[in-house]
Amino acid sequence: MPCYAVYRNTDGSLSSVGEILAAPLPLEFGAKTLLSEPDLSQMMWDASKLDFVPIPPEPSDPVHDAVLGFADLDVSALTQAQLIALMVKALKFLVKRELNRG
Repeated sequence: MPCYAVYRNTDGSLSSVGEILAAPLPLEFGAKTLLSEPDLSQMMWDASKLDFVPIPPEPSDPVHDAVLGFADLDVSALTQAQLIALMVKALKFLVKRELNRG
């Protein structure tokens, strides 16, 4: 069953999505007919395209990725010097990242 995306003509922002369309539609709104209701967990409204587009992946966080990369690391296999070196590298990275935000 078709559904409708109702958006503001002034800026293209999405107002509503549904199977029922007001008639007449107020002049400040436009409507786009969709073949089916979009999966809002995977799609988002793009006001510039007046259409639904896939939600982009979350930007990668190097610290998070590094932690995940070390999730299976057996730290008991590291020497004390290796463990300290790893912690120093991580700390330097975090400090540098915070200073660059400033």
